[in-house]
Amino acid sequence: MRLVVPPSDQPRSELQGEPISGPRGQLIALHKRLYREQRRRIEATLDPESREFRRYRRQYERAVRRFDAIVEYEEVINAAAQAPLVLVGDYHTLRQAQRSTVKLAGQLLSRGVLLLLGLEFVQGRYQAAVDAYLAGTLDEEAFLGAIRYRQLQPFDLWPNFRPLFELARTERLPIAAIDSPAGGPDSLKARDHYAAQALALAMQTHPDHLPVVLMGQLHLAPSHLPAALPPWIGDRGGRPLTLYQNCEEIYFELERLGQEQTAEAVRIDAHTYCLINSSPLVCQQSYLDWVEATALGERVEEVTPEVHFREAGGMLAEFIEITPPQPLAEVEIASPGNLALFRRLQRENPREFRMLSRRILTGESFCLPHLRAVYLAESSLNRAAEVAGRYLWHLCADEDGEPRGLVDAFYAAALEQALGFFGSKVVNPRRKAQHRPQLLARLNRPNTSRLDREVAEAVLAHQRFEAGERVPEVQRLYTLRDPERFHAVTRVLGQVLGDKLYYALLRGRIGKAEVRSLFFDPFEEEGSALHTYLYLIGKVGPTRIPVRKG
Repeated sequence: MRLVVPPSDQPRSELQGEPISGPRGQLIALHKRLYREQRRRIEATLDPESREFRRYRRQYERAVRRFDAIVEYEEVINAAAQAPLVLVGDYHTLRQAQRSTVKLAGQLLSRGVLLLLGLEFVQGRYQAAVDAYLAGTLDEEAFLGAIRYRQLQPFDLWPNFRPLFELARTERLPIAAIDSPAGGPDSLKARDHYAAQALALAMQTHPDHLPVVLMGQLHLAPSHLPAALPPWIGDRGGRPLTLYQNCEEIYFELERLGQEQTAEAVRIDAHTYCLINSSPLVCQQSYLDWVEATALGERVEEVTPEVHFREAGGMLAEFIEITPPQPLAEVEIASPGNLALFRRLQRENPREFRMLSRRILTGESFCLPHLRAVYLAESSLNRAAEVAGRYLWHLCADEDGEPRGLVDAFYAAALEQALGFFGSKVVNPRRKAQHRPQLLARLNRPNTSRLDREVAEAVLAHQRFEAGERVPEVQRLYTLRDPERFHAVTRVLGQVLGDKLYYALLRGRIGKAEVRSLFFDPFEEEGSALHTYLYLIGKVGPTRIPVRKG
């Protein structure tokens, strides 16, 4: 992926060409600066670029410099269904890149389109192993051994690609292995020609199937893989369709226009689109996570919590302009892969250990400010950023977890979750909360668990209370004895409030100074948490949340 260096860090407005002021402009500038810093870190892990690669990369950059229009995802599906071949750009370490391909394939299958999957994930010389795995004559471990997965893949990416193979096995889709060994002069061009030949052979074998090909994004520039395809492919219905994903320059332009939240895709030209499902920072971080995990010889899930927590916390602190009273580098990060903190607690404070063990078993992430520690149940950037925001509140407000009354305890927990979700939005603006439409959809799904159903009902009831209705069942929320339900309800309420707080800040409904003050308020006086929650709901509650289908 390439480095975008704008003329200035200061973003400009769409119509006047003036710098975008206020929190939105500051956030965009921060995102761009962090993008460049992460780009330098990525480059430090790679071999110096050859002249061939620089030329190859620049040809890709020219192809994704601008776009014609923001479009609905449905337009992309329609274009794909009518194309003779669909080329999808992959960012190998970003799981969302492979998930979006599964989604695309599912949409096409629902329209009755027969599919052939082409994957760069496997070298073509191992096509027989792919066929055997799909037929069920090779189990997973034997398949990975047969394709020399551990010898040839620099990162352990099989978990990212497994859903594509599962889809193929379930739907009886053929898979074409299209990669070839790298190395030597013009190796990129040679790999393009090999992939084109492998695809052509698979298309002749399955003439009634639409090929959906997932290959590294740089390969999809018009002068690369598309130029190597045989001319007869055009006779099947016109030019191939190219679907890039999360092109940096396009994303930053959408951010400048204020459309990065809602845009699902943009049209570059009649035969080229770019899907938007992650920010450039998230894409880069996925690569850096795998680099660090590989260097330490560990699974990525066991490495990323510390990296994500400290970097996300630093980014949030810089944005809201606070200096934590304790450096985040001194915070101990516990996770399912690192339970040393709890082993010490088991020896030194068995009672607290038993209490925390119950929280761990429910899958909750939580802060332990008195121990200068946090527990992260998941390794995702979203969850780490969320907990970093909550921990910053504990630090800045000098919140020590002293007991509160039932009502204040409920709303203090919701406010803590709100500040955490706000922090995660600063780091990943495309993160979504569960608002009323999503909660209603959860209730209407027949496979919704009992807990999820009860949480949705409780949150919807509380939202009626916020709107001024008399809702007696809200009183029962304050006396929830089940910690899992208490955490789940306050978390959803907090996420909704945090989401609205983020958009209210960007739209000038609330100022940054007022948001900053929340991080210094311990909500410890009687009634303070309840009144602060209701005040914020009144102030930012009417804020419109961008709607995106993807």
